[in-house]
Amino acid sequence: MKRRNLIVSIVVVAVVLAVAMWALQSAPRPVDVASVRRGPLVQHFEEEGRTELPRRWLLSAPITGTLQRINLLQGDAVKAGQVLAVIEPARAALLDPANRGRLLAEEQAAKASMQAARQRQAAAQADADLATRDVRRMRVLGASGAVSVAALDEAEAAVAAHGSGRIAGALGPLGASYRPDICPEPEVAAKMYAENVAHMKDRVDFFLIETAASVAQAEGALRAVKGCGKPYWLSVTVMDDDGTRLRSGEGVGDLAQIVADYAPEAVLVNCSRPEAIAAALEIVKGFGRPFGAYA
Repeated sequence: MKRRNLIVSIVVVAVVLAVAMWALQSAPRPVDVASVRRGPLVQHFEEEGRTELPRRWLLSAPITGTLQRINLLQGDAVKAGQVLAVIEPARAALLDPANRGRLLAEEQAAKASMQAARQRQAAAQADADLATRDVRRMRVLGASGAVSVAALDEAEAAVAAHGSGRIAGALGPLGASYRPDICPEPEVAAKMYAENVAHMKDRVDFFLIETAASVAQAEGALRAVKGCGKPYWLSVTVMDDDGTRLRSGEGVGDLAQIVADYAPEAVLVNCSRPEAIAAALEIVKGFGRPFGAYA
């Protein structure tokens, strides 16, 4: 009996252990099976970022209009001289009273600007004329050794900077201005003037005999320049209170004979009071040569 109970107990314990082991056992799971081999390891990732151009170019047009469609995309390559865009001119606005007033105001402003430009041009021309007169004086002084060659070259450069003009070789009075009484006779004066003419003739466009106060004084200089190969002008000075007479007391009309004999290209009046010049010019214009006056 005892033995039977022992066997039953053992069977029960075995069953309990079997049930316990079955309950504790995990369920099988499916797995992937692959062969192991060597190869590159590739990783992929995605991120967000922002790009910036190294240089930016701003294109603008000096006219008003409509920009046509640009047939280029960002990043397209372009070549030098390639047309990138085309601008169609803006259509003209209707000429209503407001636009008409605006356009008239712009016209007046343009005219004012033109007038200002002409005044600046006149001022520049005056500066050029002053430089030309400086050249004339310096050429005479340079020929006599009174000024350096550098100063003479500087005066020539001033005229060249203007871009145009003629250079005159000035032949002033011998001895002193306004003193025809101490002037050498025409024969002697011609030889003295001839030295200056020889020095200057290769570097001037024409000769200007100026401030001649007598007929003899004018004739001496005219003898020196006649046949020198360059044009020459004659300019005389008249009395302050009587423009019909030279400072020698001779009449301006007494110059007619030497003007006819030596045929200067022009006859002028200079170094005289403005009030006296008009009377002198009335006589000079009868010589049949171009005439005028200057300071």
